[in-house]
Amino acid sequence: INGFEVFEQLQKNNLNEMTKVIAVSANAMSADIDKGENIGFFGYFTKPIDQQQLLASMHKALNVKATH
Repeated sequence: INGFEVFEQLQKNNLNEMTKVIAVSANAMSADIDKGENIGFFGYFTKPIDQQQLLASMHKALNVKATH
């Protein structure tokens, strides 16, 4: 199954609202990105991945201050 389906299954199975889900995908079409944002992914990153943006999102999800 794809990442959207995994996320939907997590939501159906009582995904804790405090749980942050960050998607990493090769699907970089604007419709895919919009769908990811609309269904509730905390972050949606497309390949090639901008490491700094991904780390910043992870720090934000974990409520940790970035060190660089």
